[in-house]
Amino acid sequence: QAQEAYSKFTTFSQIEDKYPSLVQNQQFRLVSNPCALPLKVFFDVTNGCNSRCIHCYNDSRTPFDDEMTREEITKLANQMYELGIHQVSIAGGEPFFRKDIIDILQTFCDFDISVSITTNGLLLSEQMVKKITACHLKSLTISIDGVTREQYREIRGVDGFAQLNENIQTVHKFFPGEVSMRSSIMRGNADPHMVVDYAVANGFSSLKINKAHLLGRFVSHPEFCISDEE
Repeated sequence: QAQEAYSKFTTFSQIEDKYPSLVQNQQFRLVSNPCALPLKVFFDVTNGCNSRCIHCYNDSRTPFDDEMTREEITKLANQMYELGIHQVSIAGGEPFFRKDIIDILQTFCDFDISVSITTNGLLLSEQMVKKITACHLKSLTISIDGVTREQYREIRGVDGFAQLNENIQTVHKFFPGEVSMRSSIMRGNADPHMVVDYAVANGFSSLKINKAHLLGRFVSHPEFCISDEE
């Protein structure tokens, strides 16, 4: 069901063909506000994280004292709905580090806002995956920056590679939506064949690549940074 509700368009003819049904399904809403508005919001729900990635641009570790409450997030979802914003991409920190993350996901879904989420995957137990499946998420992206145990431990700062691989199989078993892999490229993990082979072997439907930049915690690890030419 989540997959059916999510469509990617590559040509205008596809949009013209599908747009009436999308409007009917309330995935697009008429907006009376004359201001230019985004179609999608990126929302980091917490600074708390169970990894210590050397390249974390947020320098995530412990939750901030003033992170938004459930009540504030509900108001935000309502405002997004009224403005016609119909997509939210949730990340962190590690979003599943929040004990109320399922309630947060359900809040956006209740306002008919399409939800995708990016996670390090370490907390995706069978119970958690079944809960997010019930929220009808559009897509799930798992950040993986080392495709061997040694790479993973060096870059992510935790020895969680075996748990990650187990959780990926759990996701494929119970989550019907799109599952993508995201990899931040730096010195030490930039072998394209290893990255692609891992993504294919683990059944990811897409691979998202970005270069790690000298922001946040990565400022302390410049030896891992690669140039644009590399």
